[in-house]
Amino acid sequence: MKIKKSFQCPFVLLGDRNYVQASNQIYGLIEALKSWSIGKVDRFTGNFHHFIQNQCRYDLFDKSNEKKIIQYGYSSIFQIIWNKDQLAVGLKPLSEKVVTSVDYDETQLISGYELDKKRRSVALEIDNKQLVNKIIALNKQMHTQLISQQGYSNWFVSKLELNWQALHSIVHFRIEIRLLRELQSLYTKSQISLDQNTVGYIYFSRRPPHDRN
Repeated sequence: MKIKKSFQCPFVLLGDRNYVQASNQIYGLIEALKSWSIGKVDRFTGNFHHFIQNQCRYDLFDKSNEKKIIQYGYSSIFQIIWNKDQLAVGLKPLSEKVVTSVDYDETQLISGYELDKKRRSVALEIDNKQLVNKIIALNKQMHTQLISQQGYSNWFVSKLELNWQALHSIVHFRIEIRLLRELQSLYTKSQISLDQNTVGYIYFSRRPPHDRN
């Protein structure tokens, strides 16, 4: 597959994490698209196949065949809708480790959230600053309180589908994340709504108690 353009964005680690969170990968993607003179993104889907602990390079492909891209060693794949065209971007780890960490208070980020155990949802009045971080943090908080954690690994983002334009069309809004599906306490799908309108889905996964390596 032919690489059309490339871009490298320096990553940092959030708090005590030893991997690059999906939020940083997405913000780096937006910077890559800007550098390639690609205008406003309508929507995108990010598939996060492997943990990333190294600095990476964003590569823009001429075709959007995800299976073939993965075969070439890309850890995350983004399918992007822009001006009715579909683009594919792969995130490829380089040799340099990510060593810089920044302070990160996930609890403060979603302070004041409302959990509805009967509806299996969490909601918060927010602005669109650090929006992806807030979506991940809210979903994590909901999972922690609704699904048993005993013996399992932490939850991680495996896939994220977002209507990027809708999420950035207004500054302040009420966001709700609702747990739709849970498979064997290992895989989940949650709906993301903005003022009661669906704007995406977030998928979590984790390792079972017998697989902690």
